Amino acid sequence: MIQDCKKNGVEVLGPSINYSMYSFTTILREDEAMVRFGLGAIKGVGESIIKIIIDARQQGLFKNLLDFCSRVDRRVINKKSFEALICSGSMDDIHDHGSEGRNEMLATYESFLLLTEQRELAKDQGSLFGEIPSEKDIDRPDREIKTWTARKQIQAEKQALGFPFSRSFFNLVDKEVSKYLKKNLSDLRVSSEPYWIHGILTKIKKQITRRGSIHILELTDDTSSVEISIQADYFEEVKHKLKLDEYFQILVRVREDEYSGGTKLNVKEVLDAISVRERNLKFIKINIPPNLLEVHSLDNCMNTISDFFTTENQHSGIPVILGMPVEGVRCDFSMGKKWRLSPSENIIEKIRESFGEESIEFHIKGE
Repeated sequence: MIQDCKKNGVEVLGPSINYSMYSFTTILREDEAMVRFGLGAIKGVGESIIKIIIDARQQGLFKNLLDFCSRVDRRVINKKSFEALICSGSMDDIHDHGSEGRNEMLATYESFLLLTEQRELAKDQGSLFGEIPSEKDIDRPDREIKTWTARKQIQAEKQALGFPFSRSFFNLVDKEVSKYLKKNLSDLRVSSEPYWIHGILTKIKKQITRRGSIHILELTDDTSSVEISIQADYFEEVKHKLKLDEYFQILVRVREDEYSGGTKLNVKEVLDAISVRERNLKFIKINIPPNLLEVHSLDNCMNTISDFFTTENQHSGIPVILGMPVEGVRCDFSMGKKWRLSPSENIIEKIRESFGEESIEFHIKGE
């Protein structure tokens, strides 16, 4: 349904504790039709919970997390349901920073629930033992609560909704990978010679044929999806690197499928994101934002960076350039050989988590 709406130019609004009903609903706004995501599509959020939310908001929209905790039946909305509502984006409306506040809400909602219980107890006792607890009494985590990276956000959405809602996994990498390959999966054509395609691995399934077992890989970009056959012996060779929701380049032979009338794809070679980057990149640039240096010292930032090179890297990989402000001037520093980076998705994610979503640049050879 979501894909059909997008294909027809109909905007789909995310789930919301303030505006969603149980099922998907159609909204007319300035003569434009939109569809609002239904709360019933969230995993772990049952009909009784949704009824409680809808009934409670008849007294007014929820203003913030404390207001929500105070007005719903906490005996029915359990921990799993609470976390599903947050991860799905249904509670973005009640946080000052919208979707950027999801991790903070996950880290603090139990404290808000406890505060609500303490306030109700204090009211029942007529405040005989002091002031009624307020939000300043919230027990907040000692550690810094970092905003989720885009990848972590859509991973949480997928867990709650069954798919990433705010953006696709391919959208996370399309700016980078368009430097490596221009071809979309919708451009797939029969060819006598193998050629490279790329996308996100979304499914792996085993199939038994008369000739034995084969595996089928489903590859997706933002234009189409394709199924690719991979022989059992080669699958065993590469299966350790085949991770769902990650980027791959695959050398395929595309032939006509006489049975279906479509095309048939067979794997010749598989490259994961690390291999693609090592083949194509001249260097990686890590930018330290000025506002971060105002909060943390340069030494702290450098200690963070050094961790990237000691956890997975063994003085091999891609050269690194470090960009940072020095006395108000943006400067680039070429790092030595021991600072080469193994460009795994895990390391890239740690860099973005530490310095921001746009902190890393990929520069290809010949650029």
